[in-house]
Amino acid sequence: MAIFIHRKVKYVPLPKYEVDEVEAVWAEVMHGDIRLVVGSGENFSRHKFGEQLSRIMKENENVLVGMNTNGRNSLWDNYIIQNQFAANHRMGDILLDILIENQLRAAK
Repeated sequence: MAIFIHRKVKYVPLPKYEVDEVEAVWAEVMHGDIRLVVGSGENFSRHKFGEQLSRIMKENENVLVGMNTNGRNSLWDNYIIQNQFAANHRMGDILLDILIENQLRAAK
């Protein structure tokens, strides 16, 4: 996992948000007067990631998460075919639950 940041953008790594069973990195990114916590991750325990994201959301107003979860859901994937990629659909449902619990929305 990595977060790539333009050389003109200020950032601070946030290792305090790293937890076991969640492969993710976090950083506070500042550009001008815009402050944003950015996370990048994959392969996570639903419970652990949900807890981690809840903590981050409580402590930060602006959060952006990019993930590679192979989670498919019709909210962000227009090409879902029923009964195909069942495991990916389950991961998509898990991810959707986490997004809803933390009042986030998926961007296509």
